[in-house]
Amino acid sequence: YDCAIIGGGPAGSTAAAVLARSGAKVVVLERDRFPRFHIGESLLPLNRELFDRLGLGPILEKHGFVKKFGAQFVSNDGDVERAFDFIQGGLGEDAVAYEVERDVFDDALLRHAESLGAEVREGTSVLEVQGTTLRLREGAVEARWIIDASGQGALLAKAHDLRIRHPHHNKVAVFSRWKGAVRREGRQAGNIDIVLGDRGWFWLIPLRDDVLSVGWVGSTEEWKASGLSAEEHFLKGLASSPYVTGRLKPATRLEETWTASNYSYSSSRLSGPGFTLVGDAAEFLDPIFSTGVLIAMRPDD
Repeated sequence: YDCAIIGGGPAGSTAAAVLARSGAKVVVLERDRFPRFHIGESLLPLNRELFDRLGLGPILEKHGFVKKFGAQFVSNDGDVERAFDFIQGGLGEDAVAYEVERDVFDDALLRHAESLGAEVREGTSVLEVQGTTLRLREGAVEARWIIDASGQGALLAKAHDLRIRHPHHNKVAVFSRWKGAVRREGRQAGNIDIVLGDRGWFWLIPLRDDVLSVGWVGSTEEWKASGLSAEEHFLKGLASSPYVTGRLKPATRLEETWTASNYSYSSSRLSGPGFTLVGDAAEFLDPIFSTGVLIAMRPDD
């Protein structure tokens, strides 16, 4: 292959689409089988330019994702609120983003890359990389170049000891989804809520079918010291916010608690002999401004 891509998330599928469209022989090696659950549902208006460049606009539009025109910043008790509309950012009156279910969104991106000629192998784990040879359970793959888009697993960054952790951003996110929560109305109906809690912050992301994604980001050290399970830690966090509990009062919980830890890190370099790191495999920052998918899909960032 001209290029082997480890991971089929937004970074990997974008790289695969661009390379395949240019005529390169590309293979995507994805550990999971899509669609699969993933966090990071809130996007930014600049994503739309990328969607158009990739030919994804009509594909995503047909899914009817919730439209997001800005964000609300809210105090823990709900008494203080500041709204930010994307128009204020100088992006024009038509500036809009999506709130997406990542299983649906990521699958659409990967299928699009496949339609452009990329070979996609799902359920395929890369065990190790030796030069430009990727060792798999079922054999090996040779490529002229490797793009590591393996997400927070960061296969090559860890193998080459490139990971730099940020001790002051050592956070854990715990999250779940509810149906039937209190929602905003009008232009703000699809906006993300960023709630500034007592010992961390919350996200409230409205999704299709009256579903609300709710997450709490706090200190990893405090959680470990508490001895609480992820579920207990989550419930304690929710109980600490009158605003969040008020929004959830009429709702029914849909799923278990999910966690994502070791939240913020970077790499000492983003490339090496025969490889490049992209997306979360390269670096990640506490995503209070919904930048994760945008950065993953923009090589110039």
